[in-house]
Amino acid sequence: MVNAQEEAKVLYISEDDQGISHVHYERTVIGSCYKEPQGVRVLAMDTFAKDFRVN
Repeated sequence: MVNAQEEAKVLYISEDDQGISHVHYERTVIGSCYKEPQGVRVLAMDTFAKDFRVN
């Protein structure tokens, strides 16, 4: 079993044509002996908050 965590570094927040906020972030997977960048991703603000447990 792989024991890894995800890290999200927010780059910026934008709004689409319908006024929905989106988070542009850099995702990294971190394990005990490695740190692997996964690239830039985009999620709606509500989804990002749920996925990364933002208060």
